[in-house]
Amino acid sequence: MKRLIAACAAGLLMATLPACTQTSRVDVPLPREAAGPPTTTGRPGVTTPADPGAPAVTAAPDAADFSFMRLKEDNDEELIDISYPVLQSPASPEAAPVNDKIIKAVDDMVVGFMDAAEVAPPGNSRSTLTLQAAPELISDEVFSVSGVFFEFVRGGDPTTKRVAWIFSLETKSLVTPAELFIDGSLEHLAAAAADHLVSDVLGEAAAITAPEGLEPTPVNFDAVWLTTTGIGVGFDQYQVTSGDAGSPAVLIPFGELIEVLDKTGILAPLQTGSTLPGV
Repeated sequence: MKRLIAACAAGLLMATLPACTQTSRVDVPLPREAAGPPTTTGRPGVTTPADPGAPAVTAAPDAADFSFMRLKEDNDEELIDISYPVLQSPASPEAAPVNDKIIKAVDDMVVGFMDAAEVAPPGNSRSTLTLQAAPELISDEVFSVSGVFFEFVRGGDPTTKRVAWIFSLETKSLVTPAELFIDGSLEHLAAAAADHLVSDVLGEAAAITAPEGLEPTPVNFDAVWLTTTGIGVGFDQYQVTSGDAGSPAVLIPFGELIEVLDKTGILAPLQTGSTLPGV
């Protein structure tokens, strides 16, 4: 039973789902309650929660765009509840590679959690894994997703993390944050994210208690997504500030980075004439 969910997740790319009672595919978002104001807004009606562990809130999707996958197991030892989007028409050449990468990433999360839960000391509380992810941008060229990932394994501390992916449907590949910039550097994104953390979330520079979490390295900026107006950046709990702030996220308008963005790459379809939205 412990490996059933992971095994099912790996096979969800197929057009016909495997026989697995814990896994389901739905063509409308799962009913969720909003938990506080959103920190970012991408596709109209799609938001990312501000509070750690809070669910993503979505409007009813166009059935031609995406559907949600849900994996759930609820027993005496573990609670696993995961919801994440995949593109419709998984047999199409554009959707299949993207769905494959999302499913593989989620499967890795589940397997890692279950491995840790198996060796955790006994206790009264259950190990818990939740993931709520939703689309931030869907177009003919781009599929961008962000979400909140919460994990607690008995004997350890609970942690909340941000996860995000940017996919190019033209190249059928994952786009890294560095590829958004002309010079391939994360320094511009790191500086802008630090400014927005202070102005939009924390209120003062002194609240950034872990400045190393803002250093322009891929590991610090692995939760980056695109919206129609800017670039979203999420941080894990404790990455840049105290745990009380949860897993903060900011939205940087394209206009603030217009001079350094690579407007010939993944961002090209978002241009109106020669200007990105948000300028």
